[in-house]
Amino acid sequence: MLARYARRVLYIELAVYALAAALSHRAGWPTVFASLLGFALCARLAGVAASFAIAAGVSQGEHGVRLSAAEWLRVAIVETACVTLTYSVLMPFPRAFSRADSRLRPAAGTLPVLLVHGYCCNGAIWTPMRRFLEARGVPAFSHDLGPVFAGIDDYVGALAERIEAVCRTAGAERLVVVGHSMGGLVVRACLRKGRGARIAKLVTLGTGHRGSRMARFGQGENARQMEWGSAWLRALEQAEHGAPAVPVTSIYSPIDNLVVPRESAVLQGAKNLRAAPIGHVSLAFAPAIREMVLAEIRSL
Repeated sequence: MLARYARRVLYIELAVYALAAALSHRAGWPTVFASLLGFALCARLAGVAASFAIAAGVSQGEHGVRLSAAEWLRVAIVETACVTLTYSVLMPFPRAFSRADSRLRPAAGTLPVLLVHGYCCNGAIWTPMRRFLEARGVPAFSHDLGPVFAGIDDYVGALAERIEAVCRTAGAERLVVVGHSMGGLVVRACLRKGRGARIAKLVTLGTGHRGSRMARFGQGENARQMEWGSAWLRALEQAEHGAPAVPVTSIYSPIDNLVVPRESAVLQGAKNLRAAPIGHVSLAFAPAIREMVLAEIRSL
């Protein structure tokens, strides 16, 4: 469903560019088309830069860092590239880039991995991560959350069924789950409901374990549950009694532009790893993050 919506948005965007180019008689359509694409990329860069600026203004905790103007620009450009790749290439055409299931069998001492995406996304965002893991002998599977704007608890049943299916397919008793952003909260909800007996370890990337002030701009029940200090998040924390049900590693960026304040990604009772300064979506793509994830999988 989300892939169809992303395709429609992409097609409409391209149609607008093509129409504007066709209506131009002086500059010629190739020049106009290229100019419009350039404008779209600049607009996305401006939006990403604005998100960093807002996040920096709200989050003044101990986990912040100081960057030069050139470093901020580099981070914003990389984040814009990752956002564009995710929403304009991977998400609209998930079947063209990856399969839901892995064909690898786990080697001795290696557990399969299930990758769970975040808010308003789908499993295609994991394409580079899956290819990286499978090239190193780790069977990697993905899972799509839906409906898009449902409550986080509503995702638990399908996730639990997917976990069982992955274990059967891989011939494994247990697995590792990697959750990006909201995906980490969905897995924690699954554990709270007693549906995660096969989860050996949870690795979260940019998950706002205590919520985010940026969630107020989102739509749906899940966005309300991810707001900073929400009743849902407090209940989740109380149910864990200060310690997650399984070993958890939280990997986070000190300049995350969507998890605000950034300290929200630090989970009590977990192994918290601060990554190099990168954007929220970039966490699913950065080579250094992939290495960190692989190290956490192999540490089992």
